[in-house]
Amino acid sequence: MIFLPSITEIEFAGVFDRGVPNSERVVLKVLQTVRLAEYAVCLAAKTESSGVFPLTDQFFWFNDEALVEPPYSVYLYTGPGQTRRTHVQGTGTPAIVFHWGRNVTLLDNSRVEPVLFRIGAMLAHGTQQEDLSKATADFLRTLASRAETAKTLDYAWLANLLPDPNKK
Repeated sequence: MIFLPSITEIEFAGVFDRGVPNSERVVLKVLQTVRLAEYAVCLAAKTESSGVFPLTDQFFWFNDEALVEPPYSVYLYTGPGQTRRTHVQGTGTPAIVFHWGRNVTLLDNSRVEPVLFRIGAMLAHGTQQEDLSKATADFLRTLASRAETAKTLDYAWLANLLPDPNKK
């Protein structure tokens, strides 16, 4: 069994409309300023000992590089759709809405729960660790220089930034 530190900068507001297509969602409440790209949700089965066991192939990465501050809410719908920034009707609370893109509901079984992970390290196949560390540092510096104007990750920009591994 693995024990990880708790995440205190974001909390679950709940899972809503389990099993209802196009309505099923996980809602998170941002408690401290965070960069959502450092987080991912996976689905897990609850164990009898109040733990969770992550399920295979059930992972969603929040690919938004912008900083998000309280009182933001984060909505993750399990169905298809487009990422957008909005405000919660009735309260005016700022929100960012993500879509997992699945064609079936994921949370209709009450033993399946979302688990939020903060991403902390990586190793990429086919890359020397020293090259990866330098590339990561360069990448983070470039992201930081764009952070004030970037609302979401620009994949075309990212593809041009990263070197082609097939070219020497």
